[in-house]
Parts: sequence; C-alpha cells; structure tokens
Amino acid sequence: MAEINQQTESGFESIWQVVEEMQSDQAMARELLAGMGDESKNGEVARLREIAAKSQQTLLSLMSYLSFQDVLRQRLEKVQGLIQKMEQKTMDMMAQFNVKANKALIADGDGAQLPKKVDLDQSLVDELMASLK
Repeated sequence: MAEINQQTESGFESIWQVVEEMQSDQAMARELLAGMGDESKNGEVARLREIAAKSQQTLLSLMSYLSFQDVLRQRLEKVQGLIQKMEQKTMDMMAQFNVKANKALIADGDGAQLPKKVDLDQSLVDELMASLK
C-alpha cells in the first residue's frame, strides 16, 4: 500500500506540474490573441481563439480528474494508516497474550506461517472475554 501511495503521489505531482505550465502558456496565448485584431486572412485569429478556448476547457477537465485522483490517493493514505495501526495492535496483543511464535515470521508479516498451536496466557484470554460481555 505504501509503495502504491508513493507512486500515485509522485505521478500526481508530475502531471499537476505539467498542467499548471500548460495553463500558464494558455493564459499567455489568450492574452496575445486578445491584443490582435479580428482582421486576418481567412479568420486565422478567430480559429486560434477557438483552439485556445478548447485547450483551456480540456485543461480544466484534466485538473478536475487530477483532483479526483488526489482524493483517492488521500483515502489510500488513510487506509494505509489504518493497516499500520491494526498491525501494531495485533503485535501488541500477541505480546500481551504471550504468543510464542517465530519472531522473524511475525516481523516479515507472514502470519500464515505461524504455528497451529500457540501458547496463550489463558487468564488474559478469560479477562478479555469477560470485559467484552
């Protein structure tokens, strides 16, 4: 999750920077076109204005899509934080219940490889169950 989040953030920032540069160029082009008269051969200035307006709308749409992607990235970041908290709480519970397992396997996150029978402090389990009632 962390790697996906990092790649998403990096991609977003790169694209956003390009969009901002393009938007700046579009503003300059519109400014130059505004200073030109309408008189030109075959309406070239009018055609350039149409192209600039269309490009501006495309850039606004792109910025909207990127904003949505950033919201998704932020949600992914929150999910990553929740996973990290759950992982820490699981480790804390394993320590509290005196679960005897291969620490290297636990550190690697390979919970599927834990032994089938683990040694739990039964009094702690009973206490937890009683608190849940």
